Amino acid sequence: MGHLYAAGVATSDSERLIQLGNQSPVAADDFPERFDYVALGHIHRPQYIAGQQRIRYSGSPIPLSFSERNDKKIVIELEIRDGSIHQVDHSVPLFRDLVRFKGSFEEVKQKAQAYTSSGSLMAFGELQIEEEKMNPAIHAEAAKLVADWNSDHVHILNYTITHTGGSARLHEQFGATADLRDIQPIDVLNRMMEEGGLTPQDQEAVRLAFFQLLEMEDETEES
Repeated sequence: MGHLYAAGVATSDSERLIQLGNQSPVAADDFPERFDYVALGHIHRPQYIAGQQRIRYSGSPIPLSFSERNDKKIVIELEIRDGSIHQVDHSVPLFRDLVRFKGSFEEVKQKAQAYTSSGSLMAFGELQIEEEKMNPAIHAEAAKLVADWNSDHVHILNYTITHTGGSARLHEQFGATADLRDIQPIDVLNRMMEEGGLTPQDQEAVRLAFFQLLEMEDETEES
């Protein structure tokens, strides 16, 4: 068993980078073949590592960020029969929907107001507002909409405002109410790569290079 960040994993928005001794993510080859099954934790999406079914993240039992809203959450049961380990996946029921409303301010507002929850609990919602140009009035209206929000079907937890005509600033990416002290550099990088349309493979390569630069910076400061 291990609680770590393995190379090649598909992450969500809610994980935090874990490094031990300034080491880069662990590769699948670092797990000896003598282990019949390697149970990993920290990454919230269930997945195999490097296509090896014996090395696996079970993932979190519930969604922990809006990026996980479409993930199929599971619990893995291991059965030992005839000296071999057999994996049985059990789906975790979803009782609360996570929904993301995307579009212009008016489009997002209409979608959220028209939404009807399908779960047994009130849904949690996020607004992704996209406007072509910077407009302070939109920021004020969005903040008021969330502050005054009242619905029996969805509770708005967060909103972001981005401008399609140029790069968004931090407060636009993470919400006007975000505390910069809570925003990690890896969070900014992940959001920029998502907005830039990078493939998962390219994102992983950039992320690894980013980790190496952080290590070089730490070594420089220590010396």
